[in-house]
Amino acid sequence: MRDGALPCILGPGWGALDHRRDVEGDPKPAGSVWRALVTPNELIRWDERRISLEAPIPDYPAPGRSARWRCWLGSLNVEHCEDPLEVVPPARLRCAVRIAAFEFEETYTLADQAPDATRLSLRLIANNTLPLLSASSTASTCGGCPRSAWIRR
Repeated sequence: MRDGALPCILGPGWGALDHRRDVEGDPKPAGSVWRALVTPNELIRWDERRISLEAPIPDYPAPGRSARWRCWLGSLNVEHCEDPLEVVPPARLRCAVRIAAFEFEETYTLADQAPDATRLSLRLIANNTLPLLSASSTASTCGGCPRSAWIRR
């Protein structure tokens, strides 16, 4: 997943983005790939953005068991919050994610491939809006920033 850009597909609604990517690599059984997605030490080795887990999470991942990570966003060290929404071992992991000001949903899907390989797919959906794109030029505020200071289109 580290190499190359994700193909971009515009989704429904303003600001919705849907990214999909299939990953190929060394053949690994689904159980091994699943452990890499859900075991903190494995995940840190696999995802170079992750630095550390803030606190141990019993039974992670499970719906209602939020995880807080430290991660890199470019050169910034930021908090990465992950809330599992759907956990179907070893086939599917869907989480709501917050990294700095960004919120998105990510879904990992694993499927067996012959011989002893696993297809790992990642789907990202972001419904973020940017107030800088507002057409309004009134002096009201949003988040403490005067709208007149926003970029107008």
